[in-house]
Formats: sequence, structure tokens, C-alpha cells
Amino acid sequence: PAPAPASGPAAEPNVHVGVETALHLLLNETADRGWLHGLHSCVFVTYEWRETAATVRTPLAHCNVETTSSVSMKCSWFHTAHLPLLAAAAAVGSSSSTPGRRPGSSRSAFRGGAGSERVLLLKVWHRQLAAAPSAADLDERAELRPDDKFVGCAAMDLSPLFRGLTEVCGWYNIVDHHQNSRGQLKVRVGSSSGKPLRSAAPAAAGGESCGPPRAATG
Repeated sequence: PAPAPASGPAAEPNVHVGVETALHLLLNETADRGWLHGLHSCVFVTYEWRETAATVRTPLAHCNVETTSSVSMKCSWFHTAHLPLLAAAAAVGSSSSTPGRRPGSSRSAFRGGAGSERVLLLKVWHRQLAAAPSAADLDERAELRPDDKFVGCAAMDLSPLFRGLTEVCGWYNIVDHHQNSRGQLKVRVGSSSGKPLRSAAPAAAGGESCGPPRAATG
């Protein structure tokens, strides 16, 4: 096997990633009507950040039904992460959408694999609680638990940050394994300095796929 590349100094954070709001969330039948029985639905988001090889997690967000006659839910976070983004890792990718619209690029981003674009894949998880979440739950980054349910994944293109834009912000469809829309997620990624990031030749995209972790088989 080829030797592992020598590790250099850690890159300085140069972008901020904000997960802001989710609308029109379709969780599951238990969650959609659980509020009638005193149950509390919470949602959090995880995403892999290639430059740091780390999983970033948001805190829990307490969901509320959008209307008393609706089964869809909404929630908001106050989550921002400061991370390094390298120009060589960016490539042409998917586009954003407005709530209710389904971007055609989500399918390729969901599959991952060779030829898929460099996108930020945001995985949405649902947790149901018997009691309202505490202040600490809403402030600390959520740890993934065995009883958390995978809702779906949203895909965000990062390449405009290397083409003159200082910020990318939009609504991205949350799609499940069957490519059904499960809601929309508003995400913002911007340059920390307020200046465009330096561009470079794109590298081959990785093959991260959208979905819950799978148990290894022997």
C-alpha cells in the first residue's frame, strides 16, 4: 500500500457554517402526532468536514407543528461552526432551492461515489423525548444515540465560495433513501474574512453517501 501523506500543520478556520432553520419537516407518524400525547420531538444535524476529518454536530432543536391542522414541523438552531475550507477540495456541485422545490442535484449527492460533486452533506436526525429538552440539551452538541431516527440528507454546493462569492446561503431539500422530500433546511456558509477564498484546481470528489451509519459485516 502507498504510504500515508505526511501531515502538515492544521489549516486555520476560514469559513463559518451556520445551520439555521428547518421547515415542513415530515418525521414519522409517531412524531407528527406525538405532541398530542405530551411527547417532544427534537431534531439535530450532523455533517462530515473533510478538512478536519471530524463529524460536526448541532445541538438539539425543539420542533413545533407549523399549524394545528398540520403534520409538518419546524425548528430553529443558533449553531455556527468555524472551520477550514481548502480550495483544492471544492468542485462543481449541486444548487440550492427554495422551500417546496426539489433540486435535481440531490439524487447524485445522495448516491455519492466516483464522479459525484464535492458537496456538504447534512444529515438530519430525529429524537423523541418524554420531557421537554433541557437548556443544556439545546446548547450542547448532540451525541448520536441508538434510538435516534435518520430523517434524510441535504446537499449543499461549496464551489461558489471559490468563484467570487463570499457567502452561500439557501434552502436545501432534505431527502430520504427513497428520494422523497422530508422538509427543507436553511444553511449558510461564508468566508470568515468577508473576502472570496483563493481558488485552485479541484481535486477528485470523495464518495461520502447520505444515510445513517451501517454496521460492519464480517
